[in-house]
Amino acid sequence: RCRALTPVLKYNDIFGVVGCARNSTVQSIDAASTTAVIGGLASLGSKEAAETWLANKIWYLNAPAATEYYVKGDFSGLVFAKFASTSDRDNAVAKIRSDKAPLGDKTVWAKPDLPLEVRIPQSLVFGAKGLLAQWGYAKTALWADPEAYTLQLGDDRIFEVTLDAGNFNIKYGHGWEEYLGPDAEWQSLLSTQTDKLKRNGGSKGSEKGKSKGAKKGSAAPSDAAHGAQRH
Repeated sequence: RCRALTPVLKYNDIFGVVGCARNSTVQSIDAASTTAVIGGLASLGSKEAAETWLANKIWYLNAPAATEYYVKGDFSGLVFAKFASTSDRDNAVAKIRSDKAPLGDKTVWAKPDLPLEVRIPQSLVFGAKGLLAQWGYAKTALWADPEAYTLQLGDDRIFEVTLDAGNFNIKYGHGWEEYLGPDAEWQSLLSTQTDKLKRNGGSKGSEKGKSKGAKKGSAAPSDAAHGAQRH
């Protein structure tokens, strides 16, 4: 029989009962689609303390309990929580986010642990958005779509990124290849994310959207419309 969960249960106690009332026929659920990453836990000092705190917090929020907690490498304030289903994970993530629990000088946060083939292209898109903001473009005019892997400036498409045989395939909007392509900061960002792909199984190859010939400091396609100046 299933035991009722109480706030004093330790995380390993919760593991023993979390499977109750689950459908035993559910098999081979993709781990990445059922895992969340929770941060802001560094003040707890150890993964054991963080796992215990998190398990009790999830119980208190009446969220679905995790089937497993773990960390990657040394404890740095991040804990990964695996759930029985994607809906359980999303439910728990939503409740942790809405709780906004303060812990030390941090606020506890949570998000789905996305697969690398999703997370790395998203990092490239958001990295490019940050880079353009540093160059003077208004953040409110820059729109990053994490699901379509696109970056826009107003209605102007800057680029769209896809993966092709483990390599980035970048389709630039009109004029943006000449503007971004040769820039050292953009190339550094691109190189960093490409290295992550290769370290995690991506095949070697050249980045298809790379351009040649434009000079650093050249006017971007949307400079006139948005008033940004490159420094």
